[in-house]
Amino acid sequence: MGTEFSYPNWKSTFGKNAATKGRHAYLTEMTIADYALAKDIAVISYWPDGASPAHTAVTLEQIGSESKIKCVGIIQSIYLGDKKDDPLSIVAYISEANRQQLVNRVNAGLKDNKVPICGFWGINFDIGENSWYEEFHPKEPATIAGQINGTAGNYQISIGDPTTISNDVKVCQMSVSIVPQANNFFVFASNTSSLVKTTESWGLVVNVP
Repeated sequence: MGTEFSYPNWKSTFGKNAATKGRHAYLTEMTIADYALAKDIAVISYWPDGASPAHTAVTLEQIGSESKIKCVGIIQSIYLGDKKDDPLSIVAYISEANRQQLVNRVNAGLKDNKVPICGFWGINFDIGENSWYEEFHPKEPATIAGQINGTAGNYQISIGDPTTISNDVKVCQMSVSIVPQANNFFVFASNTSSLVKTTESWGLVVNVP
């Protein structure tokens, strides 16, 4: 069945609402081929002020009187298959500027399908403990690397048209499927509450004689 984290309230991540105590996820960084997506989305943080996340790839900044998260995009869903080398599929919303850079490369044939850096951070609210916790993110190391699933001309990446989620915010859906490269191994934190902490592994190490 695999592991799936769905964030149906992803739009609420763009505007903090005290009543929205649930899942939120951020694409903290990503490089596709030769392009490092800009961290050009800044949203008000649901994470408690003054608390340091275990996930070191998160960029928390104090902007005026508000704590904000600067990121590449807001995640709608993450899916990880059962097998260690199954694709990691991410659906996220990115800026129009990042969209244009990716569309240019995809339209040109995307000769390089490497994803040398990808970071994400999912959080959730533990009602029983009345506290936020880190739900899903790369743990060892703090970012993953791989390549876009598929073959040349049929890489599994799609970039949608801009959509307006408020009067002054437009974002674009990006769907990408990433597979680990040979001899790359990663550990994810996959927690079900603020007290129950588990891990999942991704990638394979092939012994070469």
